[in-house]
Amino acid sequence: MKNIILEEINRFRFLSNYDNSKTSVENGVNLNEGIPGEALLKALESDRGFLSSFKGELDSMKELGVQTRDLKTLKTSEAIIDAIKAGKLEPAELGRVNWAVLKNTKDAKLAETLTKDITSNKTFMKGAAGKSQSEFIEALRKKGIPEGKSKLMWKSYQSNLKELEDLKDLKDVKDAKDVKDVKDVENDIVKDAESEAKADKDLRDADEIKAKENLDRAKKLNQEEENILNQISNAETEARIRENKEYLQKLKDEKPNVVLDWFRRNRLIKWVKRVVPWKTLLILGAIGGAGYLAWYYWFKDKGFTVECPEGESINPANGKCERGESGGSEQIIDPNDPDIINETDPSKFIECDGIYKLGCKSGDISKVQDCLGIETTGLFGKRTEDALYKRINKRTFSKDDIKTICTFQAPNITRI
Repeated sequence: MKNIILEEINRFRFLSNYDNSKTSVENGVNLNEGIPGEALLKALESDRGFLSSFKGELDSMKELGVQTRDLKTLKTSEAIIDAIKAGKLEPAELGRVNWAVLKNTKDAKLAETLTKDITSNKTFMKGAAGKSQSEFIEALRKKGIPEGKSKLMWKSYQSNLKELEDLKDLKDVKDAKDVKDVKDVENDIVKDAESEAKADKDLRDADEIKAKENLDRAKKLNQEEENILNQISNAETEARIRENKEYLQKLKDEKPNVVLDWFRRNRLIKWVKRVVPWKTLLILGAIGGAGYLAWYYWFKDKGFTVECPEGESINPANGKCERGESGGSEQIIDPNDPDIINETDPSKFIECDGIYKLGCKSGDISKVQDCLGIETTGLFGKRTEDALYKRINKRTFSKDDIKTICTFQAPNITRI
C-alpha cells in the first residue's frame, strides 16, 4: 500500500514539472526522460529474430568503433550487444550506434524500433521542435537518412508529440484532484508518524517503569541475601565459640598430663603400680650415654667457641660475652649519640677488632671508607654505616668482609 502511495506522489511531482507557458515539445525535455535505448533493449531481450538482424548489421560495419563508459573499445558485435544490455554505453554513444544501423539496415522492424528510440531522445526532440515536415526530412537527408526512413521518423516524432499533449491534458484534468490526494496522503503519513512516535514513547515509558521495578526488586533481594549471610555468619561464629568453650571445659575437667600419658600409652610406666619397668630404665640409660658421648667427643675433647652477638667478645676471665675490646673494656657505645652519628668527637669511639659497627674506630675502617668512596676518618659513623649498607646490604662488617667490600670499588677508590 505504501509503495502505491509513493508512486502516486512521484507521479504528481513528475506532472508538476509541466510548464503551461511552454509547448509540449519544450516540455518534453522534462517529461520524456525514459531509459536511453529502451525500445532497442526490450526488442533485444524478447525477439530472437530482431537480435539476429541487429547483430548482422553490426557485423557489416567493421569500421564502427564503440567505447564503453570506462573508455574500453568494443570490436565485436557480441561485445556491443552485451554492453547495451548491461547499460555500459553512454547515451551519446548508444545514439551513434542507432544512427549508424538505421542508415544501413533494410529490415523494416529494426528500422521502426531504432526510429522510436531516436525520436524519443530529448536531444532529438529539442532539435526538431518547431520544424515543418519538409524541414524535418531535409535535415535528416543531410545526415544520410533516406527519404522513406525520414518519413518514418517524422511519423514517430508526431506520435511522441501526441503523447506529450495527452500527458498535458491528463495533468490539467487531474491536477486539482492529485493535489488533494497528495495532501491527504501526506496528512495520513504525518498522522501515522505521530502515532508511531506516541507508540514508541509509550513503549519507552513502559520499559523505564519495568526497569525501575526490576532494579528495586534486585536491591531488595540483595538486601535480603546480605541479611541471610549475616545471620549464617553470626550462627557459625556462635557455634565455634560454643565448641571452643566446651573443648576448654573438657580439657579443664580432664587435667591431662601429656608426658605421663605418652609414657603410659607406650607402656613405659605402669601407672597403677607406680613402678618403672627395667626396659624403660635401659632406654633412658642409653639416651643419657649417647648424649654424654656426643658432648665428650664434640665439645670436651675438641673444644668449642661461643659465638657472641655483634659488638661483643669473650672475656677470658669469666668466659662471658661482653662489650669492649676482648671484654676487658668497660666503655659502652651509645649508637644514638650525635657525636658518634656525625663523627664529630673521636674520643667517644672505641677501638674494635673483629666486628666493626657504629661507634668503632680502626685502621680497617679507614680502608673500608676508602673503598666506599667516602672520607677516611677511621671512625664508624652514620655516613659510613649508610654507605656500607648500600654496598653489601649490611650495617656491620668483619675482616673477612673487607675484600668483598673493596672488590667492586668506585672509580676514586684505591684497591687493597
